[in-house]
Amino acid sequence: MKYLTVFLLILLSLIGCQSQELIEVFNMISAEDKTLPKLISLKVEDQESASVEFNENIKINKIYLDSNPISWEYITPSKVKIKFNQKLKVSQKYELYFIAQDLKGNTSSFLFTISGTNPNIPILKITELSSKGTDTQPERIELFAHSSGNTEGIYCANGTKGNESYGFTLHSIDVKRGDYIVIYWNSEPEKESFINKTGNTAYLVKANSPTKLATNNGCFVIYDSISGNGTILDALVYYDGEATTYSNLGSASVEKSYNELKNEFEWFDEPVLAKFTTSTRTINRYNGSDDTNRSADFYICDTKGISFGNSNTETLYKPEI
Repeated sequence: MKYLTVFLLILLSLIGCQSQELIEVFNMISAEDKTLPKLISLKVEDQESASVEFNENIKINKIYLDSNPISWEYITPSKVKIKFNQKLKVSQKYELYFIAQDLKGNTSSFLFTISGTNPNIPILKITELSSKGTDTQPERIELFAHSSGNTEGIYCANGTKGNESYGFTLHSIDVKRGDYIVIYWNSEPEKESFINKTGNTAYLVKANSPTKLATNNGCFVIYDSISGNGTILDALVYYDGEATTYSNLGSASVEKSYNELKNEFEWFDEPVLAKFTTSTRTINRYNGSDDTNRSADFYICDTKGISFGNSNTETLYKPEI
């Protein structure tokens, strides 16, 4: 192998390194560079285009959207703008497939699920969660709108993308600042909406989940796109503090979600302690508090303090010592 490598070096120097094929053969034999090009980011810019960026200069061989070839252009040697031949719908999933090759001839293929981007996403925060529902007090998740916008395409799931057991997409709702969205996880709301005590609207949405939320150790995440590849709008992780496996979270999927949220700076410390929650003692976010992505943003409300669709109860539950 040593002598063959030396021979190839001499040969390449004699021909002035003009042959890409010989360079690729040399790389393969000498193990100079077998590293595949890595994708740094994929971003759907709008309903008509997306961008992909790599860790090195690349050449795109082909790009398909739902098996149909589409065009592209280079923004930089390592970044490409993809042009769709149709406007992507916000509430529809599409398969994006492309092949990229680096300057050493190493080739990678990529397959992603994408959707159109909603340019009018409101700022939403998780403000109340009930994971120990009953027939009279079902499992619900409350979202509060901090700005006006439209909810079409927002993905809600009991875990980060790929680690959830169930997720669904919100339909188009035009919300105003101060409105609420109450998600009925595995039950049927009695009405579509109501006007709350402050005169704002609470919209009641059916998630239609076939399973319950995790009772003691779980996670809830909302993304700004149906594919779950977009920005995390908010997240909540909770545990009972009694599990002894998977970093005291009780399951591999919750542990993976928790670690991903921490790695993406969407959560910074231990989960919210949900040991003392019941069907009427829910996890609540402090009213008017800053969102610090920490357990300190939340508390357990007092018994019968549930307030879905209205401002959270200010009285905290204090367990007897």
